Amino acid sequence: LIDSLLYEVKLSIKLISVKKDLRYSSFSKGLKLMMVACLLLINKTHAIQYADVNTLVITPYPADAAWDLGLRPLNNPEQRTEAYQSLENYDMNVGGLYLRMGAGFRTTFNDNIALSENNRQADLILSPRVNIGGLYQLTEVNALSFNVGIAYNFFAFENGASTDFPIITPDSSTDFTIYAGEHMRIVLYDQFSMLQDPIENPLVNNTFDFGRFLNTAGVSAYWDINEDTQMTFGYRHTLVRSINNNFGFIDRMTHSIHGQLSHQWNDYIDTGVYASTGFTDFDQSFNNNNVITTVGAYIATPLSEHLTVRADAAYVFGDFESGGAFGDQQDLDSYDFQIALDHQLNEVISHTLTGGHTARLGLQTNFYEMWFVRHHATWNLINKVSLNTQAFMESGSESAAVVAEDFLRWGAGVTLSYQVSEDFRAQLNYLYIDKDSSLSLRDYYQNRVSVDINYRF
Repeated sequence: LIDSLLYEVKLSIKLISVKKDLRYSSFSKGLKLMMVACLLLINKTHAIQYADVNTLVITPYPADAAWDLGLRPLNNPEQRTEAYQSLENYDMNVGGLYLRMGAGFRTTFNDNIALSENNRQADLILSPRVNIGGLYQLTEVNALSFNVGIAYNFFAFENGASTDFPIITPDSSTDFTIYAGEHMRIVLYDQFSMLQDPIENPLVNNTFDFGRFLNTAGVSAYWDINEDTQMTFGYRHTLVRSINNNFGFIDRMTHSIHGQLSHQWNDYIDTGVYASTGFTDFDQSFNNNNVITTVGAYIATPLSEHLTVRADAAYVFGDFESGGAFGDQQDLDSYDFQIALDHQLNEVISHTLTGGHTARLGLQTNFYEMWFVRHHATWNLINKVSLNTQAFMESGSESAAVVAEDFLRWGAGVTLSYQVSEDFRAQLNYLYIDKDSSLSLRDYYQNRVSVDINYRF
């Protein structure tokens, strides 16, 4: 949970491809078009900003992808809608509008809400929440889906931790797919989020309010050259805006272009090459404007029936202007690689191990580089009871600003879930995170314990 009094809104409005034979309702085409126009207008009116479309590394918390340099190939926006495409996910049908609803309550104890070395503040956070999701077909191949979750977090002890802005989760988005012939589709998308929790960025300390708006809008074209080869290319615009005046120096916009060529050699081997270039301009003069370019390749293949591997490697280089208030004049000349192993050990245990090296935009420097390793395991213990464990380690170094930080951060967590019934689930969660910094007053450790109950109507 984020460490402030807040609303949490999970909003996903998507225009997606649904290749299912859904029956049309008696609504007229005009009414359908009005619904689309109204939903798009609502999306623009909210003006909520989003993290970048792809998350570079897997973390115990949602990665703050606004700092991503675009080192990974752009994820297909259609992949984000797979969970919405099956009617089995919905419980009601109201005039052709398929709906699902749920509610939950979380109680969390956090012993260091501001990530402070000496001034540790503990709090108890009570969080009721509700959510609703829906799917409405527009044509034979296009449909409108949405998912909205609202929560309220009450901090029992530290009233100063309260915030009035909602949290919009990073999976909130609008997607519209246009089919141009049999082999070409064009996806227009707008992704948006509003985040607050400082734990998501390893460079942030001594605050419980790292509030920021993020938005990425763009267009991607997918061309099926043949049955085994696909080309992707597109443009995206990323906007970052702080909602805490202390972090106004992060406000910026990025224009980027990207391309990818992938080939499925057989039923087992998938390979590809990709490239991207982004132009970033900061609103204030604290950080340096820059141009970042990435060129890379990937391969994914099963090593056995129960073990698969994916490897990415890229060269990343960037030209940064000089004159920023933080005094960093170093250009970027680095590399990115990641290896992910996914293993189904047996009927009870499955786990994923990911490790590599990455470079990301800095907070008060041009950039920082980081080695990382992550492990996640799922244990299906007995009927209706499962256990999830996770562990991670990050070792990073900032570029050559006046004050640059080296850090080591690690953590581990466990979640015990009990499926009381088909619609009712209870969870017990624990997470520990520890950071060791080369700078004074930037070490911290944090414990989080939470109990969740969730009900799906």
